[in-house]
Amino acid sequence: MGIFIARDMPPEHTSNGTVAFHASVDDHMVTCEVTDEALQDHFGARMDDPESLIEAFRKGRPDIELLALMKLNIDPSSPCLIATGDFKPEH
Repeated sequence: MGIFIARDMPPEHTSNGTVAFHASVDDHMVTCEVTDEALQDHFGARMDDPESLIEAFRKGRPDIELLALMKLNIDPSSPCLIATGDFKPEH
């Protein structure tokens, strides 16, 4: 199975309270999302500011993409939603 993050498409803030980005799974585009809450809790975003949420996504992109790839490897047919509980707690 070929899975990779599509970096040629910019992330976008959605009306669902997430920042969406895209991956390719066996040549099919899949939308992945990370919740606004996760971006606030782990990457310092301000909830009421879409630009802050996008900037937090960019800041945390390596960790977010790693989680997305892990989720897609486990079950590529399930929606890829990353929430605050998916991140390891900071010590």
